[in-house]
Amino acid sequence: MIYGLHFNTAYHSFLITVLTRPRYQVQVDSLPAAVAQDYHFMGSENSLNYFSKDDAQSKYVRRMFTICPDIDVCLEHVKRDSQLGVAVSRAHARNSPLIDESDMFCFHHAQNIYSYSVSMLVKRDYHLLPKINDIIRTILESGLLSKWQKDSEVSKVHVGQAAPPTEESEGGEGAQIVLSLDHVQGAFIVLGFGLILSAVGFAVEWLIFLTIQKNRFGATFLKRHIEKMLCFD
Repeated sequence: MIYGLHFNTAYHSFLITVLTRPRYQVQVDSLPAAVAQDYHFMGSENSLNYFSKDDAQSKYVRRMFTICPDIDVCLEHVKRDSQLGVAVSRAHARNSPLIDESDMFCFHHAQNIYSYSVSMLVKRDYHLLPKINDIIRTILESGLLSKWQKDSEVSKVHVGQAAPPTEESEGGEGAQIVLSLDHVQGAFIVLGFGLILSAVGFAVEWLIFLTIQKNRFGATFLKRHIEKMLCFD
């Protein structure tokens, strides 16, 4: 009976301990809880500016805050240091290749250190149309459009005839001259003369080559005939 009483007491004590003591530590899910457990913090210099208040919590964070030049390296330290908190963008932390989401815990949105105001943006239809209309009106009023039209007409060169005469092109120094065969026939004459000289030179070289080959054949035949006569004697 005494043995059963001791065994029952030990069993219930162990059962109560298992049921009332959590298997893991309580998850730190807010900045006050992290300060209460003596966390130290890391992050960028901009993140430190969010703790500029004079309350005890902000003073503690500033005292325990370390500037991190590479935020991804600081995120990797979270896997090994259970007393470290990193001030970083939620999207940056989730997309970091150095730490998995199972190794980190982000505070809830209500516990954000700082929240940016975000608005929905859509395409603004024809927002540049008033500016374009002002530019077109200025061009018309200054007379640039008519000037550009005259310049384009002067620059047109029709096949077989000159450009339409204008006030600026009639007898002026800037009048355009349409090239004809008379202007370029000198180049064709020089080209033809060069081709004739090349053909004559090629013909002379070919005649010289044939003459040398013919004389070489005759000299070789005469030499062989003389050698046969000497051998016969």
